[in-house]
Amino acid sequence: MGLKPTWGRVSRYGVLALAESLDHVGPLTRSSADAGIMLQAIAGPDRNDPTALPAPVPEMLAPLDRRGERIESIRIGFDERYAVQDVDAQVSTAVVAAVEVLEGLGAEIVEVRLPDVDECVAAWTVLCTAKAVAAHRATYPSRRDEYGPWFRGWLEADAHAALRNKQ
Repeated sequence: MGLKPTWGRVSRYGVLALAESLDHVGPLTRSSADAGIMLQAIAGPDRNDPTALPAPVPEMLAPLDRRGERIESIRIGFDERYAVQDVDAQVSTAVVAAVEVLEGLGAEIVEVRLPDVDECVAAWTVLCTAKAVAAHRATYPSRRDEYGPWFRGWLEADAHAALRNKQ
């Protein structure tokens, strides 16, 4: 299970940047409870990272302790397109099965239609690539061989595009 916290909830100090203003740090765990425990441990202010949120960290496991709260009180918006379209078949099957389990436990599943995000994804790609080139300027291309082939190709494609735009 992966958890992407609010930007700034976890310090980025010591993390190799991809694109500093877009980077998030969060736990990968085997369960929601484990993710809460890990987030509780890593979240909070950090004098080494001015972008880390100064707000106190809430008790991450408190919602799990509310035994009286029933799943029938939960309403979940679900756009099936995002679970099945251009998604690995195993992931898609697992997501749809999880929604069915939640519905079977009494959650209200509300069909929603989210807007098309293709333009946002295209803009993110351009922005993130430019920020990654800037973030790695000190080590790339001088240490090019230390980068993996996919990331190296990504950085080089943006560098070539930037050169074309300057001409």
